[in-house]
Amino acid sequence: MQDVIKFPETLNYNFHFLHCGFENGADLEKKSSYYERFVISYLIDGRGTVTMDGKSFSIEKGDLYFIVPSLIAQKTTKANPYQYYYVAISGPDCEEIFVRAGYSKGNPVIKLNDDFVKDLMEDICNTSRDLSFSSMLKMRISFLQLLEYLYDKNKQNTIPISNKPSLLVESIKQYIEMNYQNSFLISNLVEMMHYTQPYLSRVFKEKCGKTIKAYITEFRINKACYLLRNSALNVLEIALEVGFQDVSTFCRAFKRCKGCSPKKFGK
Repeated sequence: MQDVIKFPETLNYNFHFLHCGFENGADLEKKSSYYERFVISYLIDGRGTVTMDGKSFSIEKGDLYFIVPSLIAQKTTKANPYQYYYVAISGPDCEEIFVRAGYSKGNPVIKLNDDFVKDLMEDICNTSRDLSFSSMLKMRISFLQLLEYLYDKNKQNTIPISNKPSLLVESIKQYIEMNYQNSFLISNLVEMMHYTQPYLSRVFKEKCGKTIKAYITEFRINKACYLLRNSALNVLEIALEVGFQDVSTFCRAFKRCKGCSPKKFGK
């Protein structure tokens, strides 16, 4: 009897191509725009900088860099203008595709200087000129080859794909457990895990049935319940102990979760 292998749902990434092409930086000394798409670019000549979220990164010949939806600026010098191929995609799974390919918020640039990558990017752009089905299929195959090449270079892909979202959610829960007493924002999680907030929020809600903010509040309230029954601290002290900034916010949150006031619960 032949074994049947069931593929994990996350293997079927949801994304689609928007456009691709070649651009000469000499024609564009500075370009700023808000990107609604995810872009992979590969420099074949020159040097310059790309700025995202206020941070600037140097780019030069042989570099591959990622652009995610945000306000960005690209600059190049007239003396040494850069030229690059790019592919733009869109869809709910683009964030994970990029992260598995090596993107991180702290450094979206990968030093490659590899003719194989250059040839794949060139092939994608050239093939896209023909809108026949076979050409579109060839373009997609070339793009998947590019992703395969980048995935093999990225060590984090030793994690099985079916387990990745679950591990991510567990990491978020562990971080909350260790930091619930502090006044931290969800942006702290975003910075630490190198994912965008929409992606983290979507994965967490799919796995837990509630938002990250609701989970944090519920976690803090449960800790407060224990202190109300097992400590001599007053309501204000408990509110501060579990991470609330003021007693009124704490009392409102407590009543929403438990249906009564903290004082009544503690009696």
